Amino acid sequence: MSLAETYLELARRHVREAEQRVAEQTQRIAELSLDGHETTTAEGLLAVFEQSLSVMREHLAKQERVHGGA
Repeated sequence: MSLAETYLELARRHVREAEQRVAEQTQRIAELSLDGHETTTAEGLLAVFEQSLSVMREHLAKQERVHGGA
């Protein structure tokens, strides 16, 4: 976090980055599946990413309440 980046901005960035990871992993799974590959491990990782994203969204919501969504 840079000095100019607030906790709210940091939380928003973390959510954006996690959303990107979820989207990329979802695409990887689709590609693996289309190519006939096993996807169990990739799906497990996706579940971890989604759980992390959920926690990050909760944290962001708390930061927005505390800081008025500014």
